[in-house]
Amino acid sequence: MVSALLLAAGLAVADIDAAPPPCTGMVPTIAPAGATDRPVSLDDLLALRDIGQPDPSVGGPSPLAVSPDGRRIAFVISRADPLANRVCQALVVLGLDPQARPRIVDEGGEAIRAENVVRGSRTGSGLPATIVPAWSPDGRYLAYLKRVGGRTQAWRVSVDDGAAVRITDAPVDVEAVAWSEDGSRLVFATRPGRTTFADAVRAEGRTGFLFDHRVIPPNGFAPQLPGDLERVVWSVPREGGPVARADRQDIARLGGEPVLSEPSPLNAVTSDGRKAGAKVDGPSPFAGRRIWADGNGSRLACIASECHGSMRGMWWGSDGRSLLFLRYEGPNNERTSLFRWTPGEAVVRRILTTEDALVGCTMAPQELLCLREASLAPRRIVGIDLASGTARTVLDPNPEFASLAKPHVERLRWTNPAGLPAWGDLVLPAGRPPASGWPLVIVQYTSRGFLRGGTGDEYPILPLAANGIAVLSFQRPPLVVQAQPNLSSAQAVAAVLRNWDERRSTHASLEAGLAKLAARGDIDRDRMGITGLSDGSTTARYALVAGKPFRAASLSTCCRYLRSDLIYGGTVLADEMRAMGFPKVTADDPAFWAPISLPQAAHRLRTPILFQLADEEGLFALETFAALRENDVPVELRIFPDEHHIKWQPAHRAVVYARNLDWFRFWLRGEEDPDPAKREQYRRWRNWRDHSAVTRLLASAP
Repeated sequence: MVSALLLAAGLAVADIDAAPPPCTGMVPTIAPAGATDRPVSLDDLLALRDIGQPDPSVGGPSPLAVSPDGRRIAFVISRADPLANRVCQALVVLGLDPQARPRIVDEGGEAIRAENVVRGSRTGSGLPATIVPAWSPDGRYLAYLKRVGGRTQAWRVSVDDGAAVRITDAPVDVEAVAWSEDGSRLVFATRPGRTTFADAVRAEGRTGFLFDHRVIPPNGFAPQLPGDLERVVWSVPREGGPVARADRQDIARLGGEPVLSEPSPLNAVTSDGRKAGAKVDGPSPFAGRRIWADGNGSRLACIASECHGSMRGMWWGSDGRSLLFLRYEGPNNERTSLFRWTPGEAVVRRILTTEDALVGCTMAPQELLCLREASLAPRRIVGIDLASGTARTVLDPNPEFASLAKPHVERLRWTNPAGLPAWGDLVLPAGRPPASGWPLVIVQYTSRGFLRGGTGDEYPILPLAANGIAVLSFQRPPLVVQAQPNLSSAQAVAAVLRNWDERRSTHASLEAGLAKLAARGDIDRDRMGITGLSDGSTTARYALVAGKPFRAASLSTCCRYLRSDLIYGGTVLADEMRAMGFPKVTADDPAFWAPISLPQAAHRLRTPILFQLADEEGLFALETFAALRENDVPVELRIFPDEHHIKWQPAHRAVVYARNLDWFRFWLRGEEDPDPAKREQYRRWRNWRDHSAVTRLLASAP
């Protein structure tokens, strides 16, 4: 319904100027209803309440803040409002006793988006910032970030009466906030250089921008914000007032900058200063990590095999003697396990192993609090007993979801010809399959946790199944180069691209998975579609160029690792690609690009392709779009304004969901939504189906 209303409105989401009504339903207030026959819809996915990063593969700090007395937690719940094109937010306090109910202490504000430093520039990724509330030492107040009127500032709220006040009035956005040790002051961080840089860009514009490493053409021709802007830490009385530079002790309380590409925390400190960490075991960025901890006056390495690999977090136990850590394990890191290690001992104790996603964990006095999600169950807060490994539900923010009818999900496992393990989740529609089998859509490239929409959350898995389309949620296999931890970073990156070996390996894994499906008899190999964002888009392009007979494709990113990157990506990207071994832009080397190039393969491609791209990535798609169009390949290109690699606007997500569902229903099942607002869409698609190269190919088939 939401997506249909947005389509009917002509997608004019950027023009929603009227003040929206207050957000409702931010915390669950009803008991779960009994089971129904209604399947999961697009609106059900859009209405989910989120805590922390929606994608469990994204790292960063835990969004759960435990009170000083260990009896309560505070966190931010967010919920999309596509019609108003906003993200609703509420700051919630919840007691840890079993009968406690969540209580909103403040709400409102605009979405705060995370920044990444990429190739020396500070840019947006589309991911939300993880807002972690900070408890005052006496447990009476919370400090947190809130964005109002386009400015992010530090706020303080009384936990008891909900009186919220803005404390800072910084000229640039506040990026982090904490309390001083005695609770009399707030400590916060900003980057004052943002203002200086903006002034310098305006001045340079009067004489013309120098096209150099600072310019990223897809983001515009003005120099981009440098990634090394100094982060300055300040302090202010907790009631507000004069601001001063923070001292060393207060700076330490604020901590470092979170890195979304890293699990957190991978270090821990006891109250008496003993440290623990996970050291990278080799120069390669793909090397594993080994656990270590202070003990008996020296640093002790854990020699057990369980202490090496893909670590996801660590915490000292309440006794201050044992260390708890999360680790991926099993073929292709399929499982997540929780272990306990006492420094100085040779063995570790396994507490829990699960195929569910466990993220955003933090220690409470009696349990480890985590966000847990399963294939058919969205995220909930759980408390894990550290003796037995049993988990209790602390809060299910989406109890309504349990009553909906779910498809059947099977975990499939296989290996590619090189022996690398792979797995995926096969989502099957309810009922008996057609005689020819179910049509299938491949969604990529992580399948850990709740099956929402794949990486980037654009391909609604459960609604696809509800509409008679099976889904293979494909987990990308391990990189071949991971077996070589002693390579330098540059060597490892070069090895990833050498002869497109990693792309061949991923494609071979996908092929092996599809062969496993073909042997089942309930999947129609002649009615398959493929999707992808980022690395998943590259996998899809490689498969299309390799000649996989997909009936339809939908891509959220296009088209990296082509010659056009060397031109449109700016000098920094061009220099990086050249260092990785790519040919010069002036080199005539079609053989190098052939395995990944849709433009070179356009003359023989017949798969209809839908591109739904962020405006900052649209330039990279133009060469491919032009080549496909010239060769009469059905291609639709949609550009979404003010978007990043990950789309952040709820109205855009609603429309992307709906169009992807329409696209695959049309090309794989021959079905159309009768909504009058979509008449032109289907007229265009029918014309392609009836008069394009697709028809000529079918007519010429023996």
